[in-house]
Parts: sequence; structure tokens; C-alpha cells
Amino acid sequence: MRFHHLLKGPDMWAHVVNGLVADVTNVDPSDRYHPDLVWLPCSEDTKPGWLFEQGKFQFDSQLHHADLIAMQRIWRDARLQATEWLVMRHRDELAMTISATLTAQQYSELLNYRQHLRDWPTSASFPDQSSAPAPPEWLALQTS
Repeated sequence: MRFHHLLKGPDMWAHVVNGLVADVTNVDPSDRYHPDLVWLPCSEDTKPGWLFEQGKFQFDSQLHHADLIAMQRIWRDARLQATEWLVMRHRDELAMTISATLTAQQYSELLNYRQHLRDWPTSASFPDQSSAPAPPEWLALQTS
């Protein structure tokens, strides 16, 4: 039996790829993602695109625009990949004519979120992370 709710851990986690922060979450990534992905505790100030060097997170004002675009695409692709199983499960449940885990409303919200993720790189505000599509609130409660 696990007692994660009794232990106080980091409030934020950063997914680090090649020394750059690709994603930040307040959900403990333990047992939620592939074990090869590097998630490190970080401060609430840490943002995608920051550097992780010598054990510290830091903003790099010299980060080239092309690098930021690449990092945001990695972040976006990871969000799409992380939700693919929900789409597949829902389709399988419907095909097997069994009760679907997601409601029709949740499935619609999920598909809209995924489409907004796909469209985001073509928006004028890309690659600004603050303009990234927000997931449906219920999505954080899903486990794979």
C-alpha cells in the first residue's frame, strides 16, 4: 500500500531533455511516465525552455528562438502522446460495445484539446508557453 498523500514532496517537477526543460507539472510524475524520462524536482518559477546545468535550473535570455520553438514542439508532442491511450481506450470500448470510461463530454473535450495542441504552432502566439492549450481539468485525474 502506498501513502503518497502522507508524504510531502516537491511541489513542482521538470521534464529535462538534453539539458533543457521540456515540461513542468505539479503532478508527481512517479509511476505516470516511462522510467527513461528525466523528471526533476524544481521551483514553481521554472518554465519550459529553461536550462538545467550543474544541478540548477536557470533562465537563458540568449536561448535562440529556434531552440524555443523546438522545445515547445517537444512539449506539445509529449502532451499528444500522453493522451493517445485515452483516445484509443475510448474507441476500443465503443467498438466492443461496452460502457465507456470517458463520458461523451470528456471525450469531446479531449479531442478538442488535442486539436488545439496540433494547431498551436500555427498561432501567432507560438511558442509562448503561456498561450499553450490548457488541458481539461479532469485529465490530471486519469492514470494509465
